Amino acid sequence: MKHDSQLAKKLYDKQFNRYSKKQTEDKQFQDLREKVYSLLGNIKGRKVLFAGCGDGLECVPAVAKKAKVIGIDISERGIELAKNNCPGAEFYVMDFEKTKFNNN
Repeated sequence: MKHDSQLAKKLYDKQFNRYSKKQTEDKQFQDLREKVYSLLGNIKGRKVLFAGCGDGLECVPAVAKKAKVIGIDISERGIELAKNNCPGAEFYVMDFEKTKFNNN
C-alpha cells in the first residue's frame, strides 16, 4: 500500500494538539524518554535527527546535552510548536520518507 503523505499530514495536523498533550502528561512517555537518553550516553557535539519530532519536546534533552539537533515532521503545526519549545535546534516541515539532507 502506498503511503499518502498528504493524507498523513492532514491527520497529524488535525490530531496534533491531543497527541502532544498526551505525550507531555503520560508517565509512560516520560519513562521511555528517560530510558532512551540513558542508553544514548554522551551525545555532546553529535548530530541527532528526530524524524517525527512533533512539538519538539523530545529534542529538548538532546539540546541540553549539547547535541546538534535537527527535527523534521510532516505537521506544520508541530514544527511551529517545536521552534518555540526547543529554540536550540533546527526544525523543518518534511516527510521523513523524502528527506533532503546530505549524507553527513
